[in-house]
Amino acid sequence: MEETRSLLESLVEECGERFNSLGAGELCRTFPGARRLTDSNLEFLPRSTAEAIRSAAHAIAAARANAPPDDLLLKLRGIPGIDESVIEYVAMRALNDSDALPAESPELRGALGETSSTREILRHAESWKPWRAYAAMLLMAPASEPLAARSGETRGAISVCRSPAPG
Repeated sequence: MEETRSLLESLVEECGERFNSLGAGELCRTFPGARRLTDSNLEFLPRSTAEAIRSAAHAIAAARANAPPDDLLLKLRGIPGIDESVIEYVAMRALNDSDALPAESPELRGALGETSSTREILRHAESWKPWRAYAAMLLMAPASEPLAARSGETRGAISVCRSPAPG
């Protein structure tokens, strides 16, 4: 889970766009979109990870708005370094598939107990159909903590910036 969070933080800090908005407080960067990731060199990542991210971003950026969602998922399945859990996560978050389930996700596995196998997770989640994605998001959500208490963390698609203390 820490590895995923660290990757997201790095992507936001290195590739996210700065923004200022009334009421945003300490939030200062957005998560980079697919086109921006396609054009990024991602030198701060291992080469294989950077290639997988750029390839996935290219597939997402090239997807037609009216194309069937399965077209994108098939393209993603053909990319080395993109596992089924990532594909299910894309289906869940980007394609709004309410029944997608990233059963191999370390975050979900951790929430259900480290001993949970993919088969056990799928069997257990059968009763959640057709809302498995909602259950997965709730289980994978980090323990809630006030935003002001976190310094330099990313939260979803936006990073938290700290201004130096006056004085």
